[in-house]
Amino acid sequence: MQKENPQSVRPLSADDRGLASWRTPTVVVVCGCLIAMIGFGPRSALGLFLTPMSAAHGWERDIFALSVAMQTLLYGAAQPFSARSPTASAPCG
Repeated sequence: MQKENPQSVRPLSADDRGLASWRTPTVVVVCGCLIAMIGFGPRSALGLFLTPMSAAHGWERDIFALSVAMQTLLYGAAQPFSARSPTASAPCG
């Protein structure tokens, strides 16, 4: 068997160390929290508009909840078709 020469291992260059320095647990957690805040913001904002919209149109809570439930079901049913359309037109290979 051939022994590995310890000097054949390439040390990290300054460029490699610069890229690895941002991969700390703090940066990863902060980025994850920012992504969650951006994603959950529009979902939670719907509750702010429930009372004013219901009062303006004379709707009860059940009407508004039914419309949100129908929207969620239709969105879920449309996901396979909307996911298929970009992959169908993608170039092969």
